[in-house]
Amino acid sequence: MTDEAGAGRGQNAAPDRFAVVIPVFNHGATVAAVARDALALGFAVIVVDDGSTDNGPAALGAIQGIRWLAHDTNQGKGAALLTGFAAAAEIADWAITLDADGQHLPADAETLIRAIPPGSRPIVVGRRLGMDADPVPWTSRFGRGFSNFWVRVSGGPKINDSQSGFRIYPLPETLALDVRARRYQYEIEVLVKACRRQIPVVEAPVRVSYAAKGERISHFRPFVDFCRNTATFRRLIMRRMFSRRPSRTHRMKRLFYSILTTATRIFGLWLFALVAKGIAAGYYLFFPRRVAVGIRFYRALFPGRSRLYYRWCTWRQFQNFTSIFTDRILLAKADAIGYTYTGWEHLEKILDEKRGAVILMSHLGNWEIAAHLLNRRRKDIRLLLYMGAREKKEIEGMQKASLKESGVRIIAVDANGGSPFDVVEGIRMIESGGLVSLAGDRVWGESLRTVPVRFLGHKALLPEGPHLFSLLTGVPLLVFFAFRTGRGQYHFTFSEPIFLPRTDRGGRRRAIEASAQAYADRLAETLRNNPFEWYHFEPFLGQPLEASPDPDTGAGGAETPGT
Repeated sequence: MTDEAGAGRGQNAAPDRFAVVIPVFNHGATVAAVARDALALGFAVIVVDDGSTDNGPAALGAIQGIRWLAHDTNQGKGAALLTGFAAAAEIADWAITLDADGQHLPADAETLIRAIPPGSRPIVVGRRLGMDADPVPWTSRFGRGFSNFWVRVSGGPKINDSQSGFRIYPLPETLALDVRARRYQYEIEVLVKACRRQIPVVEAPVRVSYAAKGERISHFRPFVDFCRNTATFRRLIMRRMFSRRPSRTHRMKRLFYSILTTATRIFGLWLFALVAKGIAAGYYLFFPRRVAVGIRFYRALFPGRSRLYYRWCTWRQFQNFTSIFTDRILLAKADAIGYTYTGWEHLEKILDEKRGAVILMSHLGNWEIAAHLLNRRRKDIRLLLYMGAREKKEIEGMQKASLKESGVRIIAVDANGGSPFDVVEGIRMIESGGLVSLAGDRVWGESLRTVPVRFLGHKALLPEGPHLFSLLTGVPLLVFFAFRTGRGQYHFTFSEPIFLPRTDRGGRRRAIEASAQAYADRLAETLRNNPFEWYHFEPFLGQPLEASPDPDTGAGGAETPGT
C-alpha cells in the first residue's frame, strides 16, 4: 500500500470527530464529485484506491484536502475500508463510509450523525429510501432482502438494509471486531460481529441516486458474490451454532433481576435488599471454593484467629457485597447517597491543569458509585474505564450500561488484553486532559504482564499495565479507594500524584516494581480498616513468603517476590 498524498492530514484531529472514508475501484468517472460533496461536510476525507486500473487518481488531483491511499492490487472493499479506518483512527473517533459510485448523497451524513443516541457508540446504517423504484436493478432489491434475512439468522441485528455502504462506524470498537471477510462480505460480517459484541446497530433513512441502466458503475458479480455471501453466512451460522451462548439459566437471571427491580420501585428498597442477601447466603452455602478463597484471605489479613472467625468474615464479605446493588438503586434518587473525601485537591489540580492522569482503582469498595458521584461533582470530568469483559455476569453488564448513560467511557478488556486500539483510546483520553482508570489488583488474562509484590505476607501478582501506562505517557498515577461508611454514605481517598521516572529499561522496570509495591502496601493498609469491602472473589494471594507452611495448601519455604 502507498500513501500518495498527505493533503488533509491532521484535519479535525480533535477527539470524538468524524472522518469520511471512500473506497474506490475504477470509479474515476464519479469519485471526484463524491469527494467534493464529502469535503463540504467539514470533515477529513480519505479515499482508498483498491488497485484501480482507470484514471481515478488524476480525477482527484485538482481537489485540495483529500488524503489518497492506494493498494497496489485489488484486495476487496473490506480491505479498502480497513485501510481507511486505520488512517482515520489517527485523527478521528468515527468513520463515515460512502460508496464512490455516486449513489449516496454525502449531505445525508448529517442524518446518520443525528441518529447516534447520546452516550452510545453504535454502528449507524443508512437505510436507502426508494429501493423499490426504477432504475434500481432487481439484483440490488433481491440481494438486500436475501442479506437482511441471513444476517438475522447468523445472529446479527434485525435491520432493513444490511447491504448499504453508507454508514458510520465507531473506529476503535470496529477495528477490534476481528472481521475475516475482505470483500463486499465485510459489510455483512461486521454487523454480525458487532451484534455479538453488544455494539448497537441503528438505522437512519438516506436518499439514493441510481444511474440509468448502462451508466452505473458496479463491480457486483451476481453469481460470484452470491457464492461468497453464502460461504460467509455459512461460516457465521456455524460459529453461532457451536459457540458459547448465554444459557436459558442466564436469561432467566436477567429476567429475574428486571422483575425484582420493578417490584422494588413499587414496594421499596427493603425487598431488593432482602432478596439480594438471600442470594448471597446461597452463594456462601453452595459455592465452597469461593468461601475457601475468602477464608484464606482473611487468615492472611488477621493472622492468629480461629477458623470460625474467618468463616464469619467471609460471611460478612458476601453479605456486604449486596450493597453494591442496593446503592445502585439509591443512586437514581438525587442526593440519596452522600460522601466525604480525602485528597480531592490532588485530583482537582490535575483537572484544572488539564494534564491527564491514571486513576488506580481496586476491588475494595464500590468503584461504580464513585464514578457516578465524581461525574456529578465535576461535569467536566472525562473518564475512561478499562474493565474486564464478563458477558456472563448480566448484573455487572447492567452496571456498565448505567455508566455509559452518565457519559463515562468504558472499554472491556478480554483475557487476551484487548486490542492495540484500546490503548490508543487511552492515550487520546490522556492527551485531551482526561482520566484513564485501570484496576490495580486484577489481572484479566494469563497473557498480560504482571509485577510480583509482597502482600499480607504472601506473594501476589499485580497487573503491570497501569504503572507502565503512567510511565510511558508521563502523567501522574493516583491511587483511589471508595468504601462505604454507612447506609448511603461513602468516603473517597485520593493519594498524592505519583510520577514514575523515565529512565533506561532496567530503571523503568525498577520504577514499575516500586510503584506496584507502594500500591500493594497502601491497599493492605486500607483493607485493615475496611476488611469487609474486599470484593475480589478470585484467588489473589500466592504462596506465603514466610517459611512456615500455609494451613490451606501445605506449601512452605522461603520465597521472594521476584521468584
